[in-house]
Amino acid sequence: MNWWTEFFQGSTFLDYLNFIAVLAASIGAIHFTRNRWKTEQEKVRLELFEKRYKVFESTANLISIARSRKFEEQTQVILAFQDTPRLARFLFSKEVSEFLDEVWETVCDLQDAQSELDDTISPISKAIEENADVRSLQKRKRDIDRESRLIFSRLYPTFEPYLNFAKSKEN
Repeated sequence: MNWWTEFFQGSTFLDYLNFIAVLAASIGAIHFTRNRWKTEQEKVRLELFEKRYKVFESTANLISIARSRKFEEQTQVILAFQDTPRLARFLFSKEVSEFLDEVWETVCDLQDAQSELDDTISPISKAIEENADVRSLQKRKRDIDRESRLIFSRLYPTFEPYLNFAKSKEN
């Protein structure tokens, strides 16, 4: 008998076959586990992106309302934003959280100034506009409005590193 027939008839062949089967099953299990892990990782990244985008969208809506000065019509949007800075602390850096606090303070100041100005100036009498208090309120409102424009100009650069999906692997 030659070595070939001895190899296939003996237990050595079955041992090699068993080893190859176990090796193939192990490689398959590793591949499956790795793919599952990558899928779960992408799912977590997508969920984080969606949460961050909601914060961005809420902030953009609030700034838009502030710039249009339609506070009474959009009370629900304004109230919904109140929790946004607190939630953002878990989703973004300290810089973004501070930016959101600044947005909230500016919008509140602008809303207060608009309310005071509306209460002071009556549609019946424009003569009151000569009053120094009214001019002071108008100046305060212009200053806050200027600040809101500056904040709006910082909106996209502040959020961009967190909403650029291709770069979000490092965040």
